[in-house]
Amino acid sequence: MTHASNARDLNLIGAFALALADRLSAAFDQQGLGDSSAAALLLVHHGHVRRIDDLRAPLSLTQAGVVRLVDRLVAAGLARRVAAVDGDRRTVALALTRAGTPRARALMRARERAIGELLAGLAPTQVATLGVISDQVLAAIASEDPAPGRLCRHCDEDACDLSRCPVELAATHHRGAA
Repeated sequence: MTHASNARDLNLIGAFALALADRLSAAFDQQGLGDSSAAALLLVHHGHVRRIDDLRAPLSLTQAGVVRLVDRLVAAGLARRVAAVDGDRRTVALALTRAGTPRARALMRARERAIGELLAGLAPTQVATLGVISDQVLAAIASEDPAPGRLCRHCDEDACDLSRCPVELAATHHRGAA
């Protein structure tokens, strides 16, 4: 469905999305990490990286790009390579170090602050309405996305009820249909 007749609303929504993306990027930059490094730390923190290759789809990186990213995280002392869970000695996983775990938590706090500051002028009911609309939009996007986990690469899984997460539900549906 196109909403071309309401170009102003589309323009405002686009500007809002860019403002949010810019705020998140600035929050991660203030933590000394770019978007991909921050997302990788959060994905490892939430247990989504059983092997290093699991970073490719959610970060939209090539295999070489993932290797360079992992090398940077290891060199920074935020992550370490470990044996993959599946026991295959040819595959390697990633684990957070003692410095990486608090850094991931700091990223989550910075993300929450950035979003909170952006929405500070809204009433709680308006934020709730935006949440409902976001749920619907994410469900639609995730149902057509071959890598729906990319949408949640910065998510705070402790704040999300995964049994109701539109992205998780779409991923579960994709796995069931495959």
